[in-house]
Amino acid sequence: MMITKRPSSPSTTSDFSKDFLALPRKERTARLVGPPWLPRPIEARLDRDEYLIWTWYKRERGGSSVPPKLQKPRTDLCFEFAKLARASSEDIREFAGRWGPLMEPRGEPVDDWRRWAALAQALLHFAVETVGKDPGSDEAWNTIGAWLPFGPLDRRNWNRGEQLAIAANVVNTWFDKARGHRILNVMAGQFQIQPSASNLFGVLAAQIAHAMARSDQKAQCAGCKVLFTPKRPISNGKRQYCTRCRREKIPQRDAARDLRSRKRQRGIL
Repeated sequence: MMITKRPSSPSTTSDFSKDFLALPRKERTARLVGPPWLPRPIEARLDRDEYLIWTWYKRERGGSSVPPKLQKPRTDLCFEFAKLARASSEDIREFAGRWGPLMEPRGEPVDDWRRWAALAQALLHFAVETVGKDPGSDEAWNTIGAWLPFGPLDRRNWNRGEQLAIAANVVNTWFDKARGHRILNVMAGQFQIQPSASNLFGVLAAQIAHAMARSDQKAQCAGCKVLFTPKRPISNGKRQYCTRCRREKIPQRDAARDLRSRKRQRGIL
């Protein structure tokens, strides 16, 4: 695709003259996910069967009802959602009370939220772990494989490229289940690719896809295993540590352990 610059300002490049893959990392996810607005429920509650139920309209004096306000989801919402994989029902209820249902506004089982959050966590960890030559953890791979229609796959039979393709297929399946797909928008009189969906379920899938496509933005802490944004570019083969683990001297602990291991191998200890 060729882009023609305006002759009057050859030194100025429009945002729309940039290939979306070359956009600055801090802008790219927000630009691609697009600006969908989601209704914010009045509250979410859990019934006795661990079923999430939302209240959408606020009753005012006189019997009139106020519709829910609209809100724009944060561009890193998928990382917050992934943390719900091992969260309590109350934590999930609080998240659902802020951002609404995944797909069904009349009610959803809280266990479904955990299952999807576990998949989100596995996909994000798998993408980060496989930035270099690391094959990724078996735990993440097994979680991803459990969502395949033909069952889990023995990763020994698949090379790295094939494993990435399988993970991508799971994300595509997730996005396919969402409603209100969009792929192309018009902004400032020009077409712009903005894969997105009209509900939370699709928004999360789109965010996960973008996060996986630029997984060098996130790193997995070698200490606590939490995903975080490193301040410096990631170097393959080197451990990455979050601010909390660095504060607790975890890198020094691991370095000392490695030194003892090397000495034992050399017969010094």
